Amino acid sequence: MKPPILANCDALELLERTPSASAALVYIDPPWTTSEENSEDVFTKSRLLSLYLYTASHAKAILSTSGLVVWHVWPGIASNVRNVLDRVFGADFFVTEIILKRSVVRASLAHPHPSHTSLVVYSRSREFSYHAPTKEHADDDVRFRHVDSDGRRYQLADITVAYERPNLRYTWRGHSPKSGRSWRYTQNALEQLYADGYVVVTEERFPRLKVYADERNPLEIGSVWDDIDLPPYERVKGLYSGAQQSLRLMDRVLRTFTNSGDLLVDPFCGTGTSLVAAQQAGRLWIGGDNSLSACETAAKRLATGENGEPEVLTAAALTSRAEPQRKLSELLRGLATPADALSQDIHILIQSSESKTLEFKQTLSLDIRT
Repeated sequence: MKPPILANCDALELLERTPSASAALVYIDPPWTTSEENSEDVFTKSRLLSLYLYTASHAKAILSTSGLVVWHVWPGIASNVRNVLDRVFGADFFVTEIILKRSVVRASLAHPHPSHTSLVVYSRSREFSYHAPTKEHADDDVRFRHVDSDGRRYQLADITVAYERPNLRYTWRGHSPKSGRSWRYTQNALEQLYADGYVVVTEERFPRLKVYADERNPLEIGSVWDDIDLPPYERVKGLYSGAQQSLRLMDRVLRTFTNSGDLLVDPFCGTGTSLVAAQQAGRLWIGGDNSLSACETAAKRLATGENGEPEVLTAAALTSRAEPQRKLSELLRGLATPADALSQDIHILIQSSESKTLEFKQTLSLDIRT
C-alpha cells in the first residue's frame, strides 16, 4: 500500500493495512464524544477506551524506529489517553504535551469551559526528529529603550558572568569584575566588540554590552503554543459544513516532528487538513475517514495541477488492494505489564459491546463477567 492514499473506511481498517515501521508520524484526532445520549456512561467511555487501545497499538506498529504519535485530546479525557499510551508505548517514551489555546464558544454556569486542548506526543524510540518551532520577538519590548544614530533599538546588558575564572579576571580600560565574577569574553574578544561599537564604556560606569533588538535569535516556542488562537473549527467555504482542524497548526506539527519526504498517517483525517499540510510541506501521506462527504471534501482540497483530485477508495476497494499487515491480538499480547491505574483493561473490554475485534464466549468453567 503506497502513498498517497485517501480511503473512506474505519480507522482500524486503514491502520491494520498500513505497512509496519513505515510512518514517521501518526496523527490521531478521534471523535471525542459518541452518539449515546449520556456521554459519561461507563459503557460509552469503555467503548471509546477500547477503540483508543486498538488504535494506539496499531499506531505503534506502523511507526518507524524514529517515529512519533501525536494525539489530539481535550482536558476531559486527557488522562485516559495518557494511560492508554503509557500502556502501549511505555511511560518512558512520553515526549511532551503541547498546550493549544482554544476560543471559548459558550459559557457554563456549572463549571469553567475548557479554553485549551492538548497534543500528547509519544515516541517509538529515543531517536526522533525535532525541529524547535520559533517566533519573532515583540516589536514593543520595553527593554530596548535605547536608539543609536542609525535608529536601531538596543538594551545595555551585563558583560560579566557570576563565577570566577582566573583567565577571565583582568583589568580592561580601567575596570575589573567584582569579586565572584569574571568577564564574559577574553580580552582580545572584548577589544574587538569595542572596536565594532558593541561595548559602552566610560570612566564613571562599568562597561555594558549593546544587545540590538534586530540581532536576537528567534524565541523558541516550547510546549505552550498560544500564538495559534484556535477557533472551535475551521471550514472550507462551499465544500463542507463540519468541523475542521487548523491548517496552520498541522503545518507546525509536521515541520516540528518530521522531515521532508517522511510519511504522515492520519486515520481520522476528516476533510484532510493534515493531508493538505503534508502535501504543502513535501511529506507523503495516507489518510482515511468513515465519512464519505468528508473524504470527498478532502479530495477536492488535495487536487493539484495535472493530477487532479485523488481517488477516494471505498472500504471494499481498500480491502481488496491490501491485506492486513498484522493481527490485533498479537499487538495486544505484546503490551507492557499494566500499572495499577490500568489493571482494569479486561473490565473495559467486558463492559464494551461485541464488535469485529471483540467477541464473547460462554464457558461452564469460568464466569468472565464476574
